Amino acid sequence: MDYVDKHSVTIRCRRPITSQEMFEMIFSNYPPSVKFLFGLRNRLATLFGLKSSEDFHNYISEQTSSYTRINKDDKHLSVSIMLECGDWTEGCQLVSLATFVKFHNQMGKIYFLLIKRVHGLLCRMALNRVVKAVKTTEERINGSNENS
Repeated sequence: MDYVDKHSVTIRCRRPITSQEMFEMIFSNYPPSVKFLFGLRNRLATLFGLKSSEDFHNYISEQTSSYTRINKDDKHLSVSIMLECGDWTEGCQLVSLATFVKFHNQMGKIYFLLIKRVHGLLCRMALNRVVKAVKTTEERINGSNENS
């Protein structure tokens, strides 16, 4: 691999979340800021002759309750994204998003150099969406319990 990164956050939750749930929290109903960043990335990808897409469902290569692997191969580079949901202990769970990139040629290196900062920002925003989605779900559960 030519580039690897991993972003992690510990969430507080009543029950463990699965990688399928994490996938939906990250890759469904993008907020405007994420749509804007994906739009920039997609325009740049088109200039480099790469396929652009915001729909990652078609790229899932492996999925269990604890991890989801997403693979996308293009002429300039290959990308693998791993969503991991760690063990649930005392109401806490570590969730991670890792990226693995293999450059096929110089164009892949140049393209990734240009999007690298946006990539890191998108990863952090993705994990923040998971935290927010879990917190919102927990608040809904607590609210319905208080009303019972």
